[in-house]
Amino acid sequence: MKHCSLTILLILSLTSLSFAGVTEQQYKADLLIHKSYQLIMANYYKSISGVELLNAGLKVLFVKCGSEKPFLKNLDNEQALKDFNNVFFELTENYSGDLQNLSMDIIEAMIKSLQDKYSSMIKSGVYTELKSLLEEEIFSGFGFVFAEKDGSIYITSVFPDTPAFQAGIKEGDIIIEVDGRKIDKISLNEIYDLMNKEKDEIIYLKIQRNKVILDFSVKVQEIKLTDFIIKKNSKNSSLYIKIYFFSTDTYRKIFSELSKLNLENYSYCIIDLRDNPGGDLESAINFSKIFLPKEPVIRIENSRGHKLIYAGFSSPIVVLINNGTMSSAEIVALAFQENHRATLIGQKTSGKASIQGLFPLDEDFAIKLTVAKFFTFSGEPVDGIGIKPDIEIEGYEEQLLKAEEIIKVRSEK
Repeated sequence: MKHCSLTILLILSLTSLSFAGVTEQQYKADLLIHKSYQLIMANYYKSISGVELLNAGLKVLFVKCGSEKPFLKNLDNEQALKDFNNVFFELTENYSGDLQNLSMDIIEAMIKSLQDKYSSMIKSGVYTELKSLLEEEIFSGFGFVFAEKDGSIYITSVFPDTPAFQAGIKEGDIIIEVDGRKIDKISLNEIYDLMNKEKDEIIYLKIQRNKVILDFSVKVQEIKLTDFIIKKNSKNSSLYIKIYFFSTDTYRKIFSELSKLNLENYSYCIIDLRDNPGGDLESAINFSKIFLPKEPVIRIENSRGHKLIYAGFSSPIVVLINNGTMSSAEIVALAFQENHRATLIGQKTSGKASIQGLFPLDEDFAIKLTVAKFFTFSGEPVDGIGIKPDIEIEGYEEQLLKAEEIIKVRSEK
């Protein structure tokens, strides 16, 4: 309903204009701004002021056009849109610069006004790659995921059998240079641009691992990522499920694989979510339903309120987590912990307790917006805090050995 009303509002605000003297370039630029405004208002996880959003854009417009006019004040969203249109067309009537670039600057300012580090504009190539990752299509890439944390760019995941994996890049590596350019003072979008390569092109990375500086060259290749593996251990009657990321199809495929097994023959299950950057929210929640009881799993909040997610049946499990466990992977870990159905082993998770949606804007750009944040069932925040394991231990092998030790002790009881 909210989306429909905004669409009608957009049409009314544009059709109410007098287009005399307005060029096609002005109209297209204004339409792009309005589309972005509509996407933000309809999809951002919490209610925001349309007036404040448009004023953030006007601030850029005034600077770029060398003019100063009053900002929008005490207006409803419909009137604010009309006034924004009037000001935009008036100030860009004799604008000598590129109107599309101006509109992008305005849109970026609107997004930045949200003060949300996970919401941003991204190039269409990045959007296509992220979409392909979730849908498990074959695409050209390196095979690693990076994220910003404490002012540094970390490799959060390296997928098996990819160029990055074969080159020796590891989770936890810090990128300090891309193609000879230091990245400590540039935006994530600029970093995406530097890494936007065509098939067979090579990227040169300077990486810090602990206190050692290493150089890598990685060639872009066509890759199809593996989202999970399942291993059966007949010696201790356990299952090991490693999930690299949640694609839109991960839940269905895992459920299909498990349906072929007699689960009653397996006493325990190790679920490995380490260095899982997240992925498709619905797939992650449905995966948790395989193991959890018919009780609330998690509380999801967005601009339309909140809802409690319920699950299916329970099964004894051990979950491996670390600081590379992010987003929807954290939802799974938290769901098991909240329901007292698993022992969490490893290190505290990333604390990225939010879900982002990707919205194409035009053929060159898309908008990435935070569409939901998740909390504990009681409403306690997770964002910026993370999920603490029941047993804290460092080291990949050490964590897995501890999980197997717990399984062995429990199976002997």
